[in-house]
Amino acid sequence: MKQQCESEAMANKLAQLDAILRTVRRTLEGNESSIFMQDTVQLVAAAGEITIECLMLRQKMDVQIYQKNSKYFQHTA
Repeated sequence: MKQQCESEAMANKLAQLDAILRTVRRTLEGNESSIFMQDTVQLVAAAGEITIECLMLRQKMDVQIYQKNSKYFQHTA
């Protein structure tokens, strides 16, 4: 049960991080940004991709938790 709560908390934090990174990226991509900001934009985009990967890992964790706690899975495995 505790793992599920931690998983949910991780998902919420990752969603917040993703929203922040998207906002920063849109801001940095504006016409006013300097030539050196493009590198920062690419780093922020990479951080966003990592966030998505973390969300997929969270989904895998949820499946593993379900399987571990499932009576049906234990009988068929």
